[in-house]
Amino acid sequence: MTDPISLTSLAIGGFSLAIQVFQGIQKGYGYFDSAAHMDEECEVLKIRLGVEYSLLLEWGDAAGLTDEKRHPDYEKTMKVNQSLIFAILGEIQSRLKRLRKLSLEDFNDAEKSQKSDVELDEGIKRVADITLGSSDPNDNVQSSLKPESARSCGTSQRGFSRESIEHVDFETYADIFKSVAIPRGKQRHHRVLNVLLAFGKGMKDIVKQPKRMKWALKDRKSIEENIQRISQLTAYLRQIVGSTQMQILLDTAQDTWMQVLQLTTTVKEMEHLLIAMQKARDHSAVQDTMRFKSGDTTLIGPLRNTNTSDRDMRQHNSLYEQLIKFSIVVAKSPGPSEGMHGVSKRLSDENLKALRQREVSDRGTRTLATYQDKKVWIEWKKYTSVAIDLGQGMTTSGPDPGVVKSVERLVALLQTKSRPAEFRAPSCLGYFLVKGKDSQFGLLYEADNSSETIHDPRSLLQRFGERAAFLRDRLRLAQDLATSLMYLHAVNWLHKGFRSASILLFPESAIDEYGKLILSGLEYARPDEIGRTSTGPPEDREWAVYCHPGYLGDYRKRGFRKTYDIYSLGIVLIEIAFWKAADDILGFTEIDGHEHQDLLEAKSQLTKHFDKTSRSDLENIRRRLLTDNPEILEHVRVTMGEHYHSAVRACIVGMEAFGLPEEVDQSDPAIAALLQQAFMSVVVDVLKSIVV
Repeated sequence: MTDPISLTSLAIGGFSLAIQVFQGIQKGYGYFDSAAHMDEECEVLKIRLGVEYSLLLEWGDAAGLTDEKRHPDYEKTMKVNQSLIFAILGEIQSRLKRLRKLSLEDFNDAEKSQKSDVELDEGIKRVADITLGSSDPNDNVQSSLKPESARSCGTSQRGFSRESIEHVDFETYADIFKSVAIPRGKQRHHRVLNVLLAFGKGMKDIVKQPKRMKWALKDRKSIEENIQRISQLTAYLRQIVGSTQMQILLDTAQDTWMQVLQLTTTVKEMEHLLIAMQKARDHSAVQDTMRFKSGDTTLIGPLRNTNTSDRDMRQHNSLYEQLIKFSIVVAKSPGPSEGMHGVSKRLSDENLKALRQREVSDRGTRTLATYQDKKVWIEWKKYTSVAIDLGQGMTTSGPDPGVVKSVERLVALLQTKSRPAEFRAPSCLGYFLVKGKDSQFGLLYEADNSSETIHDPRSLLQRFGERAAFLRDRLRLAQDLATSLMYLHAVNWLHKGFRSASILLFPESAIDEYGKLILSGLEYARPDEIGRTSTGPPEDREWAVYCHPGYLGDYRKRGFRKTYDIYSLGIVLIEIAFWKAADDILGFTEIDGHEHQDLLEAKSQLTKHFDKTSRSDLENIRRRLLTDNPEILEHVRVTMGEHYHSAVRACIVGMEAFGLPEEVDQSDPAIAALLQQAFMSVVVDVLKSIVV
């Protein structure tokens, strides 16, 4: 039987003991984080431990263990479970020690002498290896598997370097999460990104540790058992908090996988991430009852809200598995410089006989049609004809082969079954060519759900001409659009044509007149890949109003960026607040071919109207919203509230609102992860927190 004096001592000093053990656990995880020499099997192991560590730190935040100012919260809220928490933390620490013996070993003196300071510096110049260590940028990782019971794991390197975040001020970045607009519990950066923050402050001391470790797996069965047990123990800790804190922890657990996905750079890393997530799912930590032994006493405790939290976690894990799988499909799909794989997605002449075009809508961007007795729609992508060499001195004219490959790739990706529903993207049936004076691709789309095929799509732009939507419907549209863009960017996919004419609504009933939302206008969408950011929509007047000034005219040579999509989202959110098209809000005047330019200019001066054929007027939209015409965003504030206004303004401001410098490369995995978390907190979470 446990000594009563020991129990009394535990009750009195439980908090200080918990702090000590918690810090010991952090140190224990640190050995795995900084260990060298890693192959594919070690990478999967490391990402699982990294996620568990992140979840534990989030629990520590919620419990009040990680912030000295919140220590009284721990003593107040966790007092009833103090003994149980101490027992669980103690076992986690013990399990980590066992794992360390089973998975790591010290560098011997001979190995240390062979490692120069330069080599060690190279080992830490790769940031965020908490995800999977690293892999060769070309995926040519050679595994050094050996038949021995204990083996050293092969060295690997990340695909991005220290320079990617040299210009980031991490104090500024952390400050954005303190905004009063961000919901309680999300006013901090995600723990998965702490590796980036630590790197920004300097990680050179890692290689100076006297206990420098390397990976060396020994007993795989015992390793798996210990990881499963650590996962169970961590899950139990996360269950013994209040219901509000539990929901916060559930949200952060869901975000963890998406943040880790941002930090992957190769197919192999994505595959390892998928394996790690599947293992975590297969060995779910949530059980009806769990037992923890402390000395000769068994502590038993039921999990609270098990069914709800378990179901929510499974649903979100399923979503993130789909995101990872789709990322793998995208990464494996051939780029424009590669040959096309499989059957062409171009519709045959025989197929086109079943296509009947009916009417043009949304200012010419879309044509309603019927195909094989189903209601469909066509979206158009213009191309410039070039001479194509057929060989033997013969030529023909048509679209550039590289452009054709890009269209083929887009159609293939929009046909893949692993495409997450949260993208809200339509299914593409194929494409065809229209040659002649107005040469263009026609991309044929349908809604996924058969019940929607009986309706023609109506765009959000068309709806602006109808009765204004109720506030709750407008808010739901805004939340859905921000969430869809977040998921697109999570797999590094750029939309490049985000505007109200591309947002399609399918009414599901007379009561729900807005129904399902589909994010279309994907003719120029593509993965965010190096060297493939300069092709964008033609600079027509309709598109330019939604376009960030940094991508207009000659500026587009610099390439498209995720914040340009986010800017376009901000313009659409303003439209939703006004329930009016951006043209009308911004005072743009349609050009009548019979109206003289001098008369138009005089009219503009009198009525403060603007000309969409004027480059300067288009480039000044952002400045007008932020400084020259503050009444526009003020109307958003009055109509939709302070939090909605905060999210909209962040979209228009861009990188500064997300705590990041303008000049950094947004396609870099480290920057992408930071931007993703900031957008999620500053825009998506803020919009979702609004209750009508």
